[in-house]
Amino acid sequence: MNILIIDDNEVLAESIAAYFEDEGVDSQIADSAEEAKRLFDHSKFDGAVVDFYLPGTDGVSWIEWALSKAPDLPCIVYTGSLSLSLADRFQQFAQNQVRILQKTHSSAGDLLNVFWKKS
Repeated sequence: MNILIIDDNEVLAESIAAYFEDEGVDSQIADSAEEAKRLFDHSKFDGAVVDFYLPGTDGVSWIEWALSKAPDLPCIVYTGSLSLSLADRFQQFAQNQVRILQKTHSSAGDLLNVFWKKS
């Protein structure tokens, strides 16, 4: 399994990647949606953990882009916002369950469990 982690918080992204590695899951980190697009175009990913607030293009726009290329890609919006509601932005991707998890309430283990349930 190879997961793309998109977050401009380097410490958090590396922490998630380290946890995934301990669990036998490969991952790559991008600190922006633009970098994530380049990685996505050159590697196969089994899922993505995406921060909503990124420099430049926001995380949800990246997910919309990625799902237009890989409609079955499991995605998690991993955000610090407690009031973020994005269901209406993903209606066109009804077959894909985009999950929203809050950083303050979810661990790296919670993230990984979403991907294992989909695999």
